[in-house]
Amino acid sequence: MDITRIDTYDDNRFSQNVLNQHGAYIIEDEPYEIEIITKDSAVIRGKNKSVYGELIEQFRFHAPHICIFLDAAGTIIKEYPNEEEIKIKLEDIQPSQFFIDKDKLDAVKSFVDCEDDIVIQVIPWNDRYIALDGHTRLYLAKLSGFSYVKAVIAETEDWAWQFVGEAQKRGIFTPGDMTLLEHKDYDIKWNQFCDELFASEEEEEYREAFTRDGVSQRRIVPKHAPVSEGDYFKQILVILKTNDSPASGEGAGKYIMQQRSLKAKYYAGMWDATGGAVKAGETPEEAAVREVKEELGLDITVEDLVPAWDFIAEWNPGTGLLFSVFGCRAKVPAGGFSCSKREVNDVKIASFDEFYKCMMEHNDEAFGEELKKLEARL
Repeated sequence: MDITRIDTYDDNRFSQNVLNQHGAYIIEDEPYEIEIITKDSAVIRGKNKSVYGELIEQFRFHAPHICIFLDAAGTIIKEYPNEEEIKIKLEDIQPSQFFIDKDKLDAVKSFVDCEDDIVIQVIPWNDRYIALDGHTRLYLAKLSGFSYVKAVIAETEDWAWQFVGEAQKRGIFTPGDMTLLEHKDYDIKWNQFCDELFASEEEEEYREAFTRDGVSQRRIVPKHAPVSEGDYFKQILVILKTNDSPASGEGAGKYIMQQRSLKAKYYAGMWDATGGAVKAGETPEEAAVREVKEELGLDITVEDLVPAWDFIAEWNPGTGLLFSVFGCRAKVPAGGFSCSKREVNDVKIASFDEFYKCMMEHNDEAFGEELKKLEARL
């Protein structure tokens, strides 16, 4: 079903209040309205009631605190559990947008009178929060001198980190840093940015910058951006021991090794363990599970991982990688590995001696000692 949300404020098919609230929609050329009438309820109007359910779901992305929906006759047609609301200081919110539409700001002013009128969706990030929506309301909160807004915790969205990274590149770290634009300029600049972003053939990965001690710098940067002095990034390595290896302490195991792509920028063609960067918003454990799936096609869980050791790989003075190494038992698929052709040229099962020799070609003695300890207990 094609549901189009109306983003203008002058459309005689809808009431002005609904347009101001961004509750106007078109479905199969027919107008539908969702109008907020209390702090947690709204009325829905439109020709075909069979589409109400899907329309409500889309509306609740922007207004998750609205949990009671009534039809034009006042009958409850859909009810959700109340979302827990928390108060967040404005300075603790990182925007994921950078422009504010002046026309939309004027519309929002018509229904926001105090802090409690603003409820947005956020995801926790260190000791701050990332706003997924409601940026115009946040900007108005700053203009109005509000000290806080209300929010509900949403599930982490992968797209958010890319937008946060772009916002921070523009010097936007709090709601007051966003730029107010005339409507025509907003349309041009925001749409141009989104068109260029989504037209890219390959999605840029973003990661979080840390100090050498592992303290977040509260910066999200593109994976392939130039590295600044003092920047360290989290990385994982997964040592995969086959399920049919002897039990720990009962003999040397067999290990899954992968050969890097022959076109890789670094260490092309080298045999190695599975690894990669921790994306912004991920834990090292989540990154380990993702990388094993992406590179080898194997399904493992966080519970399968055995924390092994941590180390720092220095790059230039003052920059480097903060490695977390995990061990994991994995089943060799009968039909072979489903490898990422972009990152993996080949896969093989190696004895511990061969595995150890390959790993020591690009690691130090301390790494080797830890690897032997892991072999004894994995």
